[in-house]
Amino acid sequence: MKFWISLLFVFFLPALLFAQNHLLISEIQVDPTDQEFIEIFNPNPYSLSLDNYYLSDYNTYYQIVAGTYTSASSDFLVRFPAGTTIDSAGVLVVATSGQNFSGAADFEILDNSTVPNMDSVYVGATASLSNQEMVILFHWDGQSDLVQDVDYAMWGTFPASFVDKSGVSIDGPDAGTDPSTYKNDTPVNDQHAFIPAPFTGSSMERISVTENGEIFVNGNGITGHNETSEPIDQNFAVQSSPNPGTTSLEIPTANGSGIAMVSPDSIQVDSSMVTLAFSIKGSVSDVLTGITLNIPGSWDATGITVQLSGPAFSSASYQVTNQTVTISDAAVTISDSGIITINNLTSPSQPEVSEFEISTAVAGGTLTPISQSPVVTVFAPAVFTAIADIQANPGAYTTVTIEGIVVVGSGITATAWTDTYVQDNSGAGINVYRAGEVDPDLVRGNRV
Repeated sequence: MKFWISLLFVFFLPALLFAQNHLLISEIQVDPTDQEFIEIFNPNPYSLSLDNYYLSDYNTYYQIVAGTYTSASSDFLVRFPAGTTIDSAGVLVVATSGQNFSGAADFEILDNSTVPNMDSVYVGATASLSNQEMVILFHWDGQSDLVQDVDYAMWGTFPASFVDKSGVSIDGPDAGTDPSTYKNDTPVNDQHAFIPAPFTGSSMERISVTENGEIFVNGNGITGHNETSEPIDQNFAVQSSPNPGTTSLEIPTANGSGIAMVSPDSIQVDSSMVTLAFSIKGSVSDVLTGITLNIPGSWDATGITVQLSGPAFSSASYQVTNQTVTISDAAVTISDSGIITINNLTSPSQPEVSEFEISTAVAGGTLTPISQSPVVTVFAPAVFTAIADIQANPGAYTTVTIEGIVVVGSGITATAWTDTYVQDNSGAGINVYRAGEVDPDLVRGNRV
């Protein structure tokens, strides 16, 4: 008899949130053709130079480092002219064509009017957004192997036109000859585009600067975000009366900014003497002086002790009131972080996902919750079935959870499917089979 076993690997990632500090695509109109435009918004409390910033509408834009471009007549890859800046809370409008554009354009892609031109890297004769499903704003210094995504938006139902640079290795014009490799993007079939494309005379307009739902770590973005993970359908809305050159978006306040993470981020139910360490780091140029950390009511905080460490807390003080730790006189910045260590906690008696709400504020500001506070997963211990018991009475089981050591690794007895053997401390073993692929994690000696 051969048993089929589903092995579940669960990875708990720290919850991180960056206050927005890179340029954003704020509005796009794709129809009619002579009214196409892309609007860029600066959410920072300072102006930014757009030297080495580029716009493109095709998904292999990153091959610019190798001097390779599309050949499609409807595509474009352009750069902002040297010396261009964008004011704090300001917008810039790039029209495809300035010839009959009814709004106020700062630049145009096609050279057919008196509107200043974007610098052309590649501009097809019929360059247009109407037949495209994406726009990318990116940065490249002209030498590096890899470009940096700044912001990305897509629309329609044609994933083949979306971006996925996962694992692409490429060598740029720098002195070295070794290629560099992109981190994983979100697979195109998992990207959430704006659907359907904005209808004639309307636009897709960004509704906030938070990039809600985007993954903010381990990405190819200029600030480390995974720009391809943003759910565009959640963060843009139809604008029936497009407003190129104006926006209702505002610079996010520094209150509520910062990065927060917790370690460990999972703990067993009814665990006593638990120690959790919360790290806090700034994400904007302002200094965060006040912080509160709320311990969920399901956790027993009786008798806890608190330690502050790290350069951001060198002069800080704290007090504990019921389930809240309040920190004063901190100096959390982009470069200076701090750690709040809480000892002697007792975890909840039932499984849950516990959110430890963290609020931050600048001097004189209002303590404001960060948009996504750290969470700790509280889990019940798994109940494992001994393999010897399964062998003794296989008809008594339909689903089992086992724990054991791989004794014959995947790829040994078969190379076209997973065929491996796991043994537990009952002295018995079981075969694990999965058709179609060899599981690389099932290696001799691994605990599963």
